[in-house]
Amino acid sequence: MNQTTLEEFRTPEKYVYGLIEETIIDVIHKYFLHEKELKLQKCQGYWSITYLSSIIAKIHFGKKVRYIAVDSHAAKPLLDKKNIQYSSTKSDPQFVRIFLGNPDDVRDYLDIISVSVQSTLNNVPRAFDCCSRYEVCSNAKKCLQPDEQLRLDCGYRRALAAGRIFYGKNKNT
Repeated sequence: MNQTTLEEFRTPEKYVYGLIEETIIDVIHKYFLHEKELKLQKCQGYWSITYLSSIIAKIHFGKKVRYIAVDSHAAKPLLDKKNIQYSSTKSDPQFVRIFLGNPDDVRDYLDIISVSVQSTLNNVPRAFDCCSRYEVCSNAKKCLQPDEQLRLDCGYRRALAAGRIFYGKNKNT
């Protein structure tokens, strides 16, 4: 992993993104997706990390409040198990805020961020179960759909990522 320093970035949010980017990309690759669609963008009051149209996380470093917000469904059980304090808001209930004293604190939550990214990618509504490449994908044990949006929408990609192969020479279910 490349060592990143706060001085290399103009904002603490970009620095935090630099610290967690490798973790997010590892999950994206696990799901046979490409990181080229991963983006950090400034929004009103926070920075968002998105994959295509799905928000993976939100980062905010204000004068008083500093947090990374991740998928609440995936993160809450781990945060509770580790006895880590977090909060959520009525206006944004699908995210929980993990408070950070300084940007480097995010390193302590890489496992939670990883699980949250997995949940976000799994919860993208699938548009179809599989495309015409299903047998080629089965033989390769991964999704080979070249179109990123179609790959994300494919339900069979999720089965392949979980090791369940329904067709071809590697059929196991």
